[in-house]
Amino acid sequence: MTASRKLYGHLRAALDALPPEQRERIRLDPGTSAHQDGDRIDFRAAGITYASVDRQFFGSEVEWIEFVAAHTER
Repeated sequence: MTASRKLYGHLRAALDALPPEQRERIRLDPGTSAHQDGDRIDFRAAGITYASVDRQFFGSEVEWIEFVAAHTER
């Protein structure tokens, strides 16, 4: 998936932008989950939604469909 590198960079930047106390909570409970909400995917860890991407973030409709099918909770 060509969006993988772009997505990793986006998530890393979102984590880096969090306040220190939220970064620490995520460090202690690092499991990230992806949740689809219509045309948006929210990324959460330790009860914190730290990043979102919309359908246009992905390079093609196929990438969107594959990502949603493989990685999201509804």
